[in-house]
Amino acid sequence: MCIRDRVITVGEDGNVAIWNPNLTTIDHRIEEHEKQIRALAINQPLQTIATGDDDGIVIVKDTLSGALLHSFDVEESVSSLAFTPRGTRLFIGTRQGPSFVFDLETGKHSLTIETGPAWSTTISPDGETVLIAGASVWDLTTGKKRHSFELDDRNGANADGVTFSPDGLLIAGTGSLFDASSRVWHAKTGNLLYTFDRHEGAATSIQFSPDGKTLLTAANDGRAMIWKLEPGPNLHIEQRDDQIELSWDQGTIESAPSPSGPWVSLPSQISPLEFPRTKEVQFFRVVQE
Repeated sequence: MCIRDRVITVGEDGNVAIWNPNLTTIDHRIEEHEKQIRALAINQPLQTIATGDDDGIVIVKDTLSGALLHSFDVEESVSSLAFTPRGTRLFIGTRQGPSFVFDLETGKHSLTIETGPAWSTTISPDGETVLIAGASVWDLTTGKKRHSFELDDRNGANADGVTFSPDGLLIAGTGSLFDASSRVWHAKTGNLLYTFDRHEGAATSIQFSPDGKTLLTAANDGRAMIWKLEPGPNLHIEQRDDQIELSWDQGTIESAPSPSGPWVSLPSQISPLEFPRTKEVQFFRVVQE
């Protein structure tokens, strides 16, 4: 792995080496671990590194000076680590659960989240939530679950890999050993937006392009595929007395007190925006401009 102009290597003996830019000498080592390292995370803004081992020991060091910044003991085998975007907090996932959040400015434990096993974790670009392979989204302030995403209902399998889009609006997840499909959800609402199922083997990895407009999937069928993500409608909501008008890039969606004409019910609308809802059933129709 790399951080700025340095290369980081991890050995099976529990040692981490931070090499100089020319890869000729080792500037610093992390030798505090006595058991095998299972997780590593890099904090690019502050140029720090976190490592976690089977004993539940997590070490945070400065990659430039080699100084020890923090040492945490969560008493559970560490399976994943992730810094928040600003580098002020560290998420620690364990093999059996729970997961933990530490404040890196104070060095204190700030939150315990009953996530269960957290083999793979990704922090949202806004730093408000954590995405755990499984796949679920958890609030980093309250510790409560926001969404759960099922990738293979028939076999009860869970996601092997999950990721946020660069803007944090979408979540993508791969299938499992029983599911060759990949799916994309809206991060705020949890609505399923896309399903991709052209692979003939289990999808094993997934990644958004830097602009978030395409998705790369790879599977054990030996193929990698690039998918184009169509942009969602640009919606604007305007309340007019007892009606709601939603304008979007393909026309307008208008509401009325009773379903007449070519109407569709609100729950069947799939959009990146969660429509306002009342206790009564709302009906909408598409009006082409």
